Amino acid sequence: MLARVRSSFDRQGMMSTLGVAVTAVEPGKVAMSLRHDDRFTQQHGFLHAGAVASVLDTACDTRRSALCRRTRPC
Repeated sequence: MLARVRSSFDRQGMMSTLGVAVTAVEPGKVAMSLRHDDRFTQQHGFLHAGAVASVLDTACDTRRSALCRRTRPC
């Protein structure tokens, strides 16, 4: 399951650009990390919501993928 999730994740250029890492995968659960990077902050120094939302979107899809089996497409 981890290999399948990483294979999909590794093809996502946005996650690579943001420096996101998959830290755990279980059936129906995925954990990702996003480090603070000044390139992706808004004017007050916080991570931009667009960067956070991109990671959340990917995490939701990756969680769905983690529930799928090779024999049953999602």
